[in-house]
Amino acid sequence: MSNCDEHIKNLREQIDSPCNKICADCHHAVTKYASLSYGVFLCELCGVSHQTLNGNIKRISTDEENSLIWSDDSVSRLKKFGGNKAINQNLEASLPVYFRRPWPGVECPIFLREAFIKSKYIHEEFT
Repeated sequence: MSNCDEHIKNLREQIDSPCNKICADCHHAVTKYASLSYGVFLCELCGVSHQTLNGNIKRISTDEENSLIWSDDSVSRLKKFGGNKAINQNLEASLPVYFRRPWPGVECPIFLREAFIKSKYIHEEFT
């Protein structure tokens, strides 16, 4: 197996993990981005909100063209985080049941999505 094939295989394993197919923040059923800063897979709208915070977001895809933007280091780093389940077990460990997390879709106000993301990742309010 070539280095490129191994690289794509490792990326595909991360993308195909059941817990990474659901957005780490709003639980949307389709993920399109990954945050290399936090090691989570995100829907398009949460990905945009993360982009405004730190900009270390990559589109997830294993097609030939897109796999070129994923370095071996990026794939390894993402794998080391453990995916959405591991990150959420830590960063949402004390998330109050009454706390309003963002919901999937454009109906969710951007300010709510961004406030939740800042509370969760930057301030780590729920750990």
